[in-house]
Amino acid sequence: MVDKKVVGSFLSLARPATLVAPVVGGFMFAMWGARVSGYGFSVYAIVISVVAGFIMACANYVGNVLNQVGDKEIDAAHPVKRFRPIPSGRVTVEQAMSLAWVMTVAILAIAFSVSTVAGWILSLILGFAYLYSLPPVRLRSRFILSNLAIGFPRGALGVLAAYGFFANPFANQRLLFIAGVFAVYVFLCNTLKDFGDEEADRMYGVRNFVTVLGRHWAAVISYTGFLLPPFAVFVMPFSLTGVAILITVSSVAYSLLLFIAFRDFELRQYSGVAWLLFYGYYAGLMVAFVLPELVY
Repeated sequence: MVDKKVVGSFLSLARPATLVAPVVGGFMFAMWGARVSGYGFSVYAIVISVVAGFIMACANYVGNVLNQVGDKEIDAAHPVKRFRPIPSGRVTVEQAMSLAWVMTVAILAIAFSVSTVAGWILSLILGFAYLYSLPPVRLRSRFILSNLAIGFPRGALGVLAAYGFFANPFANQRLLFIAGVFAVYVFLCNTLKDFGDEEADRMYGVRNFVTVLGRHWAAVISYTGFLLPPFAVFVMPFSLTGVAILITVSSVAYSLLLFIAFRDFELRQYSGVAWLLFYGYYAGLMVAFVLPELVY
């Protein structure tokens, strides 16, 4: 009989809230690729797009597992994160790594069976996940490189992989522009996760915008990231529907962030809320940028 507590511990490694954006983005960008390739809204297009969303979420899951393996000592020193599955002892490092390797093989097997392009891009994404969290490279502890190692794969490569399930992403200039916007957005706003970890990160020599530049300038960097996507619509032509949706999503998300900022500019007390806002905003941006491509 399956132990529900064990299953629950493995599922909690996923950090479910972080999987929403990959699911939404995987589906939306795959559907865009399907339409460009002539599949339209066929059953095949929808099924493969659902698979793409699932695969992108699983890739994010692997990254989250590896991050918790690499951060086991830091999490153990954190007043809240010490209750996570690995530092609390509910899941061993060996079990977590076994899960990561099995999921990596399964993800790549499924991706390559559908599209070689998607398979190779996902290989890069997963490669960055291992380099980001685990020694000897462990980009997580390296200033600027830590944000780049998240922004490039989870921002740019993620949408290219999803689109690549149906079409060549490098032949679509609009897609490449959007991928660039998302890469910069994730690069800047990924800083939000570091505010609540400052003390533990400093203790273990992690160098990021918060520990190197201080909370004030790290907050400014994060806010700049939230301002970037709305301005992108003035550079790249979109339909009026797309502009309206994007500005609406952007305004709501940014207003919430400003509310948090006015209460505590350093974001120490509201790091978790801001982090959820980052992912929710990201999912909304994916819908806003892609929907006009599917409707018109």
